Amino acid sequence: MARVWISLAAAELDALPQVCVMTGRTADRSLTLSAKARAGWTWWLLLLGVVPFLVARHFATEMRILVPVADGAGRRLDRLRLACLVALVEAVALAVAALLLDRRDVLVASVAFLLAAGLVGALTAASSVRATLDPSAGGILLTGVHRAFRDEFGRVQRAAWTAAAGGDPNGPGPQEAVRHPTT
Repeated sequence: MARVWISLAAAELDALPQVCVMTGRTADRSLTLSAKARAGWTWWLLLLGVVPFLVARHFATEMRILVPVADGAGRRLDRLRLACLVALVEAVALAVAALLLDRRDVLVASVAFLLAAGLVGALTAASSVRATLDPSAGGILLTGVHRAFRDEFGRVQRAAWTAAAGGDPNGPGPQEAVRHPTT
């Protein structure tokens, strides 16, 4: 899987090519990703416990971005998210029933559903695209994207840079167009 750096201007203009970020096929729909700023100092809060760390992460700067996905990949991701939610709700319901009925076997089943929800959640995270916001650099880093999306996004960006520079979109890219004096 590849990485793509998207400027905030391109993200806000929805200037992404219609190529699925997960499969590289033609995209039929969009998927909303939440891009949060990841401050390095928040990891030190783990020394105080998990709760202060999660509270600091919750209040981090966030931006939503629409990324193109193929219909099949989007449905697979939706099914994984639904399975995770169902397993989590089942785990909570069984835990409450175990406490009310004072049954250990039901509590064991609750733990099994909780582990299943964690496994499905890990599969969802591993198979999906992740977005990280970097406000100081003015962009979003997409990780886990398909190479075809990365290549098409690069082609679109080079064409936009060349057009903005007043050059020929079929001519040399911005790197080749810059002439450095030789000594």
